Amino acid sequence: MPMTSILRGNVVRILISVLALFGMRVASVAFGQTTDSNVSDYVTIKLKDGRALEGPVLLEDNQRITIEAQFANGTITRKDRVDKSDIASISHLGAVDRNQRLATIAYHDLGKYQLDPQNSYPLSYYDSAIDDGFRHFLTQYPRTLEAAAVTNRLAEWQEERDKVALGQVRYHGQWMTAAEVNKLAEIEHTQRIIQDARALMAQGQFEAATEKLAPYYNAAQPALLVVESRRLQVDVYRLWISSLETAQEQLTKDLEATKERVTRLSETRSRAQANYDQARGKSMSTQSRALGDSAISSQASADYLRAEKQYNEEQNRQFAIQEQLDNTIHQLRQIRQNQDLFAAAYPVIEVVKETPPPPKTNAPAPPPLPPPPTVIEQMGDWFGRNWIIVAGVALLGLWGVSRLFTRS
Repeated sequence: MPMTSILRGNVVRILISVLALFGMRVASVAFGQTTDSNVSDYVTIKLKDGRALEGPVLLEDNQRITIEAQFANGTITRKDRVDKSDIASISHLGAVDRNQRLATIAYHDLGKYQLDPQNSYPLSYYDSAIDDGFRHFLTQYPRTLEAAAVTNRLAEWQEERDKVALGQVRYHGQWMTAAEVNKLAEIEHTQRIIQDARALMAQGQFEAATEKLAPYYNAAQPALLVVESRRLQVDVYRLWISSLETAQEQLTKDLEATKERVTRLSETRSRAQANYDQARGKSMSTQSRALGDSAISSQASADYLRAEKQYNEEQNRQFAIQEQLDNTIHQLRQIRQNQDLFAAAYPVIEVVKETPPPPKTNAPAPPPLPPPPTVIEQMGDWFGRNWIIVAGVALLGLWGVSRLFTRS
């Protein structure tokens, strides 16, 4: 192989290698200019128009720089793209200052984790806040001004998390077992349902109250709610029927009064029509027509029209009251049937309250009662109380005996 061919081949390989290295360098520079840079590069920019921006660098090339501008100590952020020709000066914070600025922003983000003084969270939420929030912050920013506060918050969250892990639940600000929470929640749910139904009853909305209670009749619901809903539904039907009976009684009275008015107005209309016919006939007669007959005829016509209108209005009122009464009677019949069906399907359950045992005390037991006294003991006790009388009687007896022997 000629020497010139070998040299030419080596030169070609060298040129290819140089071009490859140059291409890699250009590609790396180009890639660095078009992708996100390290956000830990925190800059302060003063623009030529007097404004000032600061924040971590997101992207930078030869013409522009994009930062996540921070406002109100990092509570507000905005992505700003600035032309470098508009920049008066730009300064990069040192490692310590940059770390502190980023820590302030990250600490603000931890504000989303707040303990609820009334209720606890699921265990997974505590783990997320502790691991992804507080511990992650302390790992990234261990020697910042906010580290002590984050450590304290971490301890509070860890303490509450341990209680939840042991089966405790905070409900309305009190720690208790899950069974106690379920029981208390059941009582509160029952009270809320019953209160809503009672409010509807007070407003006379008996159908709405029934719809409120209906889902809780069956035994699949909590026992307390079943008992209270059935018991309250009995009251709903009782008040509902009483209200309809009162309405029926009033409508019946209104209908009778309206019928009487219709009868009177019918008579008034008949008289007005007779007067109108008479006046009209007289005014149309050419032989007996007199001065003023036309005016009398007009007045009689007006009286008849007014009587006709009043009669029609009262008759329409009678029809309306009759329709309301019929509807009330039909509704009352239907509610009574529903009441009977309800009583048969859902009997009221009486809750037997257990009598609590008497409280235990440390007082000593009372001594046993002494046995009853014997007859001899009773006689001895009697003589002990009445010995003076016994002695007097004995002396009188001896004196009498002595007198007897003396006379002899």
